[in-house]
Amino acid sequence: MSRPSFREKILDAGVAVLHERGYFACGVREITEAAGVPLGSFTNHFRSKEMFVALVLDRYMDGLLEIVARTLRDRSREPLARIASYFDAVEGIAGPLEWRFGCMVANLGLELSMHSEMARARLMTALEQLTDSFAEAIREAQERGQARTDIGAEDLAMIVLSGWHGALLRAKVERRGDAPLMFARTLPLLLRAVTCKPEKLQPTVMTNVERQTHPEISTFEIAGGLIRGGP
Repeated sequence: MSRPSFREKILDAGVAVLHERGYFACGVREITEAAGVPLGSFTNHFRSKEMFVALVLDRYMDGLLEIVARTLRDRSREPLARIASYFDAVEGIAGPLEWRFGCMVANLGLELSMHSEMARARLMTALEQLTDSFAEAIREAQERGQARTDIGAEDLAMIVLSGWHGALLRAKVERRGDAPLMFARTLPLLLRAVTCKPEKLQPTVMTNVERQTHPEISTFEIAGGLIRGGP
């Protein structure tokens, strides 16, 4: 197998460095040092840092869409379980890192939406891809009578994704997973049909003891309550 090219090394390092530090807090030197390549290699492969960040977003989204493919778009599962599995997959990655990095799409959206039309256009595409994936699962749940229909699937998907990104931002600041877990705890209340009896909408948060006793059960399945063992 051939070794990765300098271009590939720089892109891989760019995903890691930009995710951790953001756009304005890191320079080309930090990126090439992380990649282990000469500084001049950057300009040999990328015309500008702005163009580079668009390519980094593409690479980041490739990884995120792999998670989407095996969770939100996994039709072997019930639609609400697919949504839960997506959040659980992210928790499995972000939890051990103390939730320090958040979502690159949301992070760069805060930094670049007012400064780079190229980056903003790519971020819009990323948000549309994620929203469409959530909407597909929600729409299927609506068709099965498992989710509320008084709000359209696309609107619910936008609400879900916006809330999730907000929870990730707070978790990044606090460096703990309280906000994402609270999001998971309340999300089923939002998605379930409005005719469900209130007394049945009582999700519980997975405790550390439950984690150790039942490692095979998803944190978000427990936190969601209504997705696993609910009405």
